[in-house]
Amino acid sequence: MKSKHIVKKVFLTLLTLSLSLATVGCAGSADDTASVDSSVDSVVSDTAATQSGGEDDAVRTLPTDVWEAVPFVSKELRDLGFEGGEGCQACPTITYDHVDGKVAYFGTDVGGIYKSTDGGHSWTQWNWNLDAVGANHISIDPNNTDRVLLVGCNSGYHANNGIYLTENGEKWEYVFKAEKDFEGQIGIHNDYRRQIAWDKGSFDESIGGSAVVYWSRENRVGHKLSDKYNRPALYKSVDGGRTWAKLEGTEDKAGGEIVVDAENGNVIASNGNGVFLSTDGGKTWSKTLDKPVGGLSATFTKSGYAWAAAADGIYRSTDAGKTWNFQASYGKFSKFEGLHNFTVSPADTDYMALTMIVSRASWHFVQYITHDGGKTWIEGSRKGSVGDVMPVSSWESVFDWHPTDRNILLANGPYISTDGGVSFNYSKTGFTGICEGGQMMNNVNNNNLIAFASQDFNGGYSTDGGYTWTYVPWCDFGWGGHAYGSYIADENTIVAAAALGGGWGDGRYITYTHDGGKTVTRTQYQVKGVEIGYGALGNDDIIFLGEWRSDDRGYTWKEMTGCTGVFEHDPKTGRLFGVDGLRIVYSDDNGVTWAKLCSATEQVEDIAYNYNSNMLYVVTGQFVYTVSTVDGVGLRPIGTRLSGGRGICVDPENPDIMYFCSSSNDYRDNFFRSLDAGETWTCLNRVSGDGREGPDGGRWCGAIFFNGVNREVFTTSGCRGIWKIDAAPANTTN
Repeated sequence: MKSKHIVKKVFLTLLTLSLSLATVGCAGSADDTASVDSSVDSVVSDTAATQSGGEDDAVRTLPTDVWEAVPFVSKELRDLGFEGGEGCQACPTITYDHVDGKVAYFGTDVGGIYKSTDGGHSWTQWNWNLDAVGANHISIDPNNTDRVLLVGCNSGYHANNGIYLTENGEKWEYVFKAEKDFEGQIGIHNDYRRQIAWDKGSFDESIGGSAVVYWSRENRVGHKLSDKYNRPALYKSVDGGRTWAKLEGTEDKAGGEIVVDAENGNVIASNGNGVFLSTDGGKTWSKTLDKPVGGLSATFTKSGYAWAAAADGIYRSTDAGKTWNFQASYGKFSKFEGLHNFTVSPADTDYMALTMIVSRASWHFVQYITHDGGKTWIEGSRKGSVGDVMPVSSWESVFDWHPTDRNILLANGPYISTDGGVSFNYSKTGFTGICEGGQMMNNVNNNNLIAFASQDFNGGYSTDGGYTWTYVPWCDFGWGGHAYGSYIADENTIVAAAALGGGWGDGRYITYTHDGGKTVTRTQYQVKGVEIGYGALGNDDIIFLGEWRSDDRGYTWKEMTGCTGVFEHDPKTGRLFGVDGLRIVYSDDNGVTWAKLCSATEQVEDIAYNYNSNMLYVVTGQFVYTVSTVDGVGLRPIGTRLSGGRGICVDPENPDIMYFCSSSNDYRDNFFRSLDAGETWTCLNRVSGDGREGPDGGRWCGAIFFNGVNREVFTTSGCRGIWKIDAAPANTTN
């Protein structure tokens, strides 16, 4: 039997969704509306019981080791033996352990945390129980590589930002929430400071690591939210980072970097006001260098030494921060707007790295390296690998040296250098952070043809079920571009709605290619409807993109009357299902004309169709509803925990098998499967407290679709890339 596709639509969201109750009503029936309201009340009651541990919870859990990341990787890299990982997220922090360099972490701004156990050559997402969406800084306990602290972040101040701790190298625990513990939230993104410092000499056997640790909280004077949230200060923990206390009188010493001498415990803090020293655990402070400092560094291998990067050059202290002497200038690289992430190699303190901010406005950031203590400097070179799909990013660089090998240096991206920072190669394996834009979608007649639109990175397509990908420059910008909604008609014909103005909020316009992305045609047809592409059963000449329809594979377009987005089709008859604003509509002539089935009072996020029962499944932000496609009645909510809905699909061989995803950024439930047409649901990703291990896909979901060729279910995960899971056997029943 020819495989058939059921594919879904999603709007991108990086913030929490509205949880307002939704009602969907069939047209022209007051009695039907009353029955819907009654059903909604019933579901609300069931949901409350579920969240309070009620016994009527029908959602079960399964192991998660079947999840697999789908990197946006080229055929060239696959042929070279690389599994891939396209990156695509800004990385404010990267760090090695302080023992042998086998363990490393990096944090993105909004795409989660990654961990390496092979010295930074490959990476795995490491977000278990982390409510923040990224990290501004990560620091590993020098006495125990399993104990790690991070400062959580988002794209702005957020209640889930704060300090998180792991004591087993796996599960994160929320230990400092500023909104609760102290007034004001934390965490503007892209805060590149090394702001947590362990006292290596404070080992405590009962803790299993360092007892004393310090934190320099951010200081964002002049930011639009600074009056509301800005609370600069230094903090101290004496129980290994589990609890924190503010150090009084340290407001003018925060917002920069902080280090602790490995032998005597001297605390050194720096910022634009200079360098400050405390020799009594943070009780009292003295200014020891009266110069604005953009970077501070010390090592656990050379006690008593510390280095400060000021505007005029490098200063060195040999008495744990009490006095400072000028060591070296920056030579010809002395003109800059600022510098940060200055770091010294623990294996050889003549090896140093820093980032010069040449121009923030033009995203001009360059890394500089010295191997002779600053006598001479060279410009480090970052590059991609052969066959890279995405453009090499121009984000600000942060670094960390290998603890025992002076020639190995990590840079955010992540990049890795084996020649002391002279050159960097992209160590991308495992870092899958490409962000969806609108709908991820495959061809309705050939499921192995997949189109993917990306916010920030344009997107592209796959002709082999997601194994390899080809990049398409929908927007003509060197850094990438914003595309929302895409469809692939054949291996050469792909369309997308691109924000040709270069901004997220700019209008989206139909763009297309007929040569596999080598050339792109950008039109003036603006997509104002749903950011979703679709096709017609048995006819690849027909393409839909929002409210637009083409019957010649995208060469010409005509705006439809009565439909603003196509979501679904009947795999037997070819009937199409879509929306017209808040109306649910259908077409029996491949989208030439549309008729109303019923109405919604809330935006429809997705639609799926069960051809066995002739029932349509309608997803809104709050519930999943069913409605008969025969007469438009029989509407009712299903499930008890299907909130925050974003996508739904059915198995084309057995439509009673269904998959549902939500976009909430939490560790309770995001991805479900039903084997009985939506009556009961099984959670397929980790649930807080279940103790399971394995890859954790299906999190923070955006879109979902079924590949009937390979029997796999795909989902996008916001800024955490694309994931897939093996589908249940088609003959599975409860």
